[in-house]
Amino acid sequence: MNGFMSLVSTSVTRPGAAARALLDLHLSRDVAWTLLALSVIGMVILTFVFSGGQPIPLVPGLDPMTPMIALIFQGSFAVITGYAIYFTGNAMDGKGTLTESILVVAWLQ
Repeated sequence: MNGFMSLVSTSVTRPGAAARALLDLHLSRDVAWTLLALSVIGMVILTFVFSGGQPIPLVPGLDPMTPMIALIFQGSFAVITGYAIYFTGNAMDGKGTLTESILVVAWLQ
């Protein structure tokens, strides 16, 4: 737990060093995708806990956002962000992998 809190602190003060420490763990692709899924699920749960368990109205007059819709929306956004980071990095002659991009997005969630 001490290492986790240290990584959280470093993420705030020196995000580049935190990303390097996270990537130096050399986690597998399966672990990265699992962490992304768990982070999205955690964010949806927190969103609805803070809203009192009620569906969240986005636009007046339309149906409110249910947990399943929020899960699909946030999950899609996280995956698209991971791919965007990966492809943008490659376009700029970066050396990162898709797994590393997904891992960073999962951590940022």
